[in-house]
Amino acid sequence: MGYPHKPHAKETVVLSKYFGEADARTYKGWVKRGGYEMLTQALKTEPARIIDVVKESGLRGRGGAGFPTGLKWSFMPKEKKKPHYLCVNADESEPGTFKDREIMRWTPHALLEGAAIAAHAIQAEVVYVYIRGEFTEPWAVMEKALAEASAAGAFGTLKLHRIEAACIPANVASVRLLERTGFKREGFARQYLCIDGAWQDHLLYARIKDDPSP
Repeated sequence: MGYPHKPHAKETVVLSKYFGEADARTYKGWVKRGGYEMLTQALKTEPARIIDVVKESGLRGRGGAGFPTGLKWSFMPKEKKKPHYLCVNADESEPGTFKDREIMRWTPHALLEGAAIAAHAIQAEVVYVYIRGEFTEPWAVMEKALAEASAAGAFGTLKLHRIEAACIPANVASVRLLERTGFKREGFARQYLCIDGAWQDHLLYARIKDDPSP
């Protein structure tokens, strides 16, 4: 694990403020730093008001498009006719980015608290955290943090899961292999193959994986 560098004198540190502080990984340590206070406040606030606050903040996504977060949340149906779900993308697949793994390593409760607030805002009952399979250390830290926060009753009835996903060629052999190991088909994708410049059809499969075993 790389140790966080000291911030520059002209930097305004926000997300990485507690990086390197081992105590910030724990539930008690996060609460000592003001953690979960915003979640407590959010749960007493109407979901629509939370979305308005996020819109007013100007918060944008970090995936490349910079789409306004509050606007995205507002697209969720106001009248619930079906269950709502929230999926946290911790895959960190954008080239040259190292944000997701560091947040999960050093301040896992920040991610959990933020996810719980977002879930309340869009009226979701279940949160899925998609963690890349190679992130074994962040997964272990997240697992411990989730257990601590859940034991403390931080999330109420909200459920959080880890999921694995796979994008595979659309052929019978690949499909049968994944389905035997508990994966279910979730969608369809097209992947660009740079070798021959051809498009190849792929299927998106996923499975819930709440244990750290392979």
